[in-house]
Amino acid sequence: DATLYLDEMQRFLITTCGRKYGISRIHAALLRRKITRKKLSLIAQQQNAYERHCHMQMVRLHFEAGQIICVDETRKDARLLMRDHGYGPRDERVNVVRHYMRGFNSISAMGVMSLDGMVDAALHEARGINSATFFYDCVNHIIPHTNPFPGPNSVVFIDNAIIHWSAEVLELFRLHGVILHHLPAYGYDLMP
Repeated sequence: DATLYLDEMQRFLITTCGRKYGISRIHAALLRRKITRKKLSLIAQQQNAYERHCHMQMVRLHFEAGQIICVDETRKDARLLMRDHGYGPRDERVNVVRHYMRGFNSISAMGVMSLDGMVDAALHEARGINSATFFYDCVNHIIPHTNPFPGPNSVVFIDNAIIHWSAEVLELFRLHGVILHHLPAYGYDLMP
């Protein structure tokens, strides 16, 4: 388990091997094997490999980097206590499979990024973002930075949350000649 702390590794070794090793000895052994502590990369169990492959092929064939604007939301909930660091081989990501949970009252942020960097952002203090709030954010924080396809900033990459599929949002992008491209389910790691 990559998320174990050193004292938990020590207890695990006592339970499984019947021997007690000091925490400093465990840490030194990990370093000798080039295993270091790092930020975890979370992978949802619900990902579909075929959908992900099709998405990547389509992106490579139809879009150029200068056409893409990436939009993503994040939320911070102080009561979420999952570990976000773990041990693994040096220069490699440590992946942990988890179920995703919906949060409670928190701060929600939406970032809008193009090749020029972060071009806009929106912050909301709420349990989450609903369709009306997302539509407002599209009108005020995304659409002003877009151009009709196939111009620069003419394809908006976004995840497939249900609020991103509302008829009003789809029509807004269509009227402005902008392609709204949804990532595959649980494909958050495919955001460029």
